[in-house]
Amino acid sequence: MHEMTLEEIHTAELDVLKIVDSVCRKIGVNYWVMFGTLIGAVREHGFIPWDDDLDIAMKREDYDKFIKSFNHNELHLSHVSTDNNYYYYIARVSDTKSFIDFGGGYTSGIFIDIYPMDGLEGAEWPYTKRKKLIRNLLHTFFFSFHVGKYKRKSSDTMTRHIIKKTIRAIVKILPFTMSIINVWRKLGYKLLDKIVRKYDFDKSEYVGIPGWELEVCYRRSCFDETVYMKFEDFKVPVPNGYDEILRQTYGDYMQRPPENERKPHKVYTAYKL
Repeated sequence: MHEMTLEEIHTAELDVLKIVDSVCRKIGVNYWVMFGTLIGAVREHGFIPWDDDLDIAMKREDYDKFIKSFNHNELHLSHVSTDNNYYYYIARVSDTKSFIDFGGGYTSGIFIDIYPMDGLEGAEWPYTKRKKLIRNLLHTFFFSFHVGKYKRKSSDTMTRHIIKKTIRAIVKILPFTMSIINVWRKLGYKLLDKIVRKYDFDKSEYVGIPGWELEVCYRRSCFDETVYMKFEDFKVPVPNGYDEILRQTYGDYMQRPPENERKPHKVYTAYKL
């Protein structure tokens, strides 16, 4: 095995996306590139040079169909409902030609993340305070249960940070607690899933990814149509309201950030098998 360069990671991620795209076409599922990948498509016509991940999103109906129907001998689908060692609420598709050890029993190949999009109650306050609190607690516990490599995210509050560190410490001292945690994780997943599925994507004025980030909230009309843009040697589906989406999230996204801020999200080392 040898450590993969960023260029090799980009190539592998694009190969995964091309296969996912072909599967989506075959089973009749629509998706859009999102977040930094969407910036890359619009501004760079490919990967942001220093970025190291690739993100796509699907409305909930298509996401469920994709999870249920996905089957490909070159790729592996990870989803919290079927894999005890996988701890994210979102799905992940990875190749079998590379290797990443995230710790805590979870390993993967080079991957792309798939986000389910749901309807929201409103633009200013998607959920009642009670449901928002429950959702945030469940989301925190999902990530706390991972006992592998850990790096505090800038979005973590001190309370969330302490909860994560405490749970990890307990699990490392008392390994048998993992079996209890796996039962709680599945129960928590079902409760979180019920909360975020309450509002239908197609019937909502605003949509987002409440299972992942409550702050993500867009007008549904931004996703009424799909356009295609060049991304490296490939064309990717982009929501018609991409400019509104990106300006709302990133501001003047057409301007590259200062040199000292051009850093990958990378918290892992990938190896070519």
